[in-house]
Amino acid sequence: MSQNHSQISRGRHTTSHESGFVPQERYQKLKRRARDMQGDLEKVTKELERSRKRIKSLKRQKELLLDRISHYEDSEMTDSDEKSVDLSSAESSDSEASSAQRSTSGRPIKKPRGRNLNKKSMNPTPANNIVNTIQVTQSSGKVPKKRASKRPLNEKVMKVQYVEQDEDGSYKLPVQIGILTVLSLGNVVYDRDTFHNERYIWPVGYAVKRAYNSMINPDSQTMYVCKIDDGGEGPKFVIEAEDQPNKPIVANTATGAWTSVVREANAIRQRDHSNSASGPDYFGFSQATIRKMIQDLPNASKCKNYVIQSFEVMKPRNSGGRRRGTAGGGGGGGGGGGAARTNGKNSTDSQSPDTSI
Repeated sequence: MSQNHSQISRGRHTTSHESGFVPQERYQKLKRRARDMQGDLEKVTKELERSRKRIKSLKRQKELLLDRISHYEDSEMTDSDEKSVDLSSAESSDSEASSAQRSTSGRPIKKPRGRNLNKKSMNPTPANNIVNTIQVTQSSGKVPKKRASKRPLNEKVMKVQYVEQDEDGSYKLPVQIGILTVLSLGNVVYDRDTFHNERYIWPVGYAVKRAYNSMINPDSQTMYVCKIDDGGEGPKFVIEAEDQPNKPIVANTATGAWTSVVREANAIRQRDHSNSASGPDYFGFSQATIRKMIQDLPNASKCKNYVIQSFEVMKPRNSGGRRRGTAGGGGGGGGGGGAARTNGKNSTDSQSPDTSI
């Protein structure tokens, strides 16, 4: 029994002896692991800081680009007027110069070339002065601005959604176009240049509806009705929120109106986002199908600065999911339906799959 007691004592002594070394080894391992984790934390912190700076830089670039788009849309209306004045002045000056040249001499003026460049030339006549003048002056004495030639807008044929029409060729409304619901196409104001430009027409009475974040409830969205009113000198772009029926937002441009909505929606959600917005996108003017529907309105072809654009209507589907009929393309241009007009009526049921579009 005494032998067993001694063995137990030795076991206790050994366990206590070993337990004295184990915590020290574990402490050293934990210390090394803590140093490694500290180094990893510093690396991750530096990487996070670089990423934040990168995100902030990208946000600034995005705001600059959106602001440029906004300024371009604001100046687009005045650009079209200035361009027409410049072109008319240049044409009148060119016609005066050509008439003066014809009255003075029947032979065209040839430029000296080769060795004749060093010879003394004769004093030019007043008619030659007019022809050789590089800058064309206006009646006000100003030199017209040189504008970069833009690519013609009607080169590209855009594919558009098929929209059903009635017997008169008018589109049946309301109709869903993407995320927008077209409520009204309005009436084209062709006798005032501020109601259109080369790319878009802004009809008075145009109205679409779409969903977007609420400006008073950070946890929900609401429906917004975007309308165009007659502001006299130009169109007024109006936005009415369904949850704020008595507080419309009115601006001189579509971008200005929607920027106000985006700013309020971001502020109530405490978002550090850009408040810029593309008015043509939010109002639907950049949507090809809506552009064709507006171009097909009466008097659209009378808008002198607007460039008629080409569209191709996609073939509609019948109830079985197959394409039926044929759909043509074309610019329309005030014809009240363009390529999408049917011979008499349109039908979408499966009983008349051969109806031409």
